[in-house]
Amino acid sequence: MPLFVRFSATDYSSGGWNEEQTAIVAGWAHEAGADLFDISSGGNVAEATIPLGPGYQVPFAAYVRNEAHVPVSAVGLITSPQQAEQIVAG
Repeated sequence: MPLFVRFSATDYSSGGWNEEQTAIVAGWAHEAGADLFDISSGGNVAEATIPLGPGYQVPFAAYVRNEAHVPVSAVGLITSPQQAEQIVAG
């Protein structure tokens, strides 16, 4: 059975959780048997400012994929098939 893990890659807080830490922990989880990492962000710190925009969480997924060498999925205002295709192609 596949095991998917969802991460909040950053909490947008100075000195808080960040994508570097997420990549490290994703690597550990992959070594322990996790199969795919769904990368999201934010929502953990009430006063944090989240910079919203089309595909705003995709760079976090790319970072984790490239640094931890693990399969990822991305979220974050992906609203059209064309946008999704560009993300998958990139």
